[in-house]
Amino acid sequence: MEYVIRTAGSQDIPELKSLWKTAFGDGDQYIDMFFDDLYRPENTLVCCAGGRVASAAYVVELGEFVTAGGDRRPCRAVYAFATLPELRGMGLGSAVIERAADMSCRDGAVGVICPAQYSLFDYYRSRGGYRDHFYIYEASSSGQGMLAYGSARRVDAQEYSQIRRRLLKGRDYIDFSPEAMRFQEKICTMSGGGLFSVTASGVRCAAAAEMRDGEILIKELVVPTGTLHMPALITARALGKESFTYRTPVRPGEEGVAFAMARGISDGEEEDTGLGWYGFAFD
Repeated sequence: MEYVIRTAGSQDIPELKSLWKTAFGDGDQYIDMFFDDLYRPENTLVCCAGGRVASAAYVVELGEFVTAGGDRRPCRAVYAFATLPELRGMGLGSAVIERAADMSCRDGAVGVICPAQYSLFDYYRSRGGYRDHFYIYEASSSGQGMLAYGSARRVDAQEYSQIRRRLLKGRDYIDFSPEAMRFQEKICTMSGGGLFSVTASGVRCAAAAEMRDGEILIKELVVPTGTLHMPALITARALGKESFTYRTPVRPGEEGVAFAMARGISDGEEEDTGLGWYGFAFD
């Protein structure tokens, strides 16, 4: 099939939003919020085939990739990559993801991607040149009948970033830009959750929580020392719930699950210790 890949124009927006909804099932509110806050036409690749938008990918300016040693480089994510269902398997998407991966690494930046499902990791390794670099530990629990000693206070994106930055020092992580963090704050708040500064047994923690189908997902729980259960429970109770699922950075000696991938980090430059933390999936 003949196709053309180019950057997006204003005329593409209706088709881009339609493709997004078809591929991911998101509602208009979320899609419109992304286009208002993070969409940049010059960072959006569109594949046109048969007179329509057949595939697309968005390169989002995330902020900075910070190494365990404190070095910083620009960081961009390829996000919401999708191809029309009836045109998959024809090589259109592969051509787009290869171009988008290159675009994310321009000017020496680190490119990242968070696959929607684990089966896609092999695809992004072969098509985009990515490798596993960010991991999570995930667990579900309940605090029914338990006493919780501590408090959770809602904070804005700026304060949350400051807390998060201190807690993640010493491991690879993404220091999100003010725009990206405000977008995350909107996602959490829109769902009925929020960004929290949590104190548990005198230890200050960070928690970003969403409500999904009436259940709590703490999509980022950063706890410097001690148990993970208590800060998660305190966050859940701040939202009126007893049961919760949380994702947290892997601690030394623990085995995590691959969550996101990176490109532009050479093997000799930065060892994959299994402790890298991506944070928000922007889902």
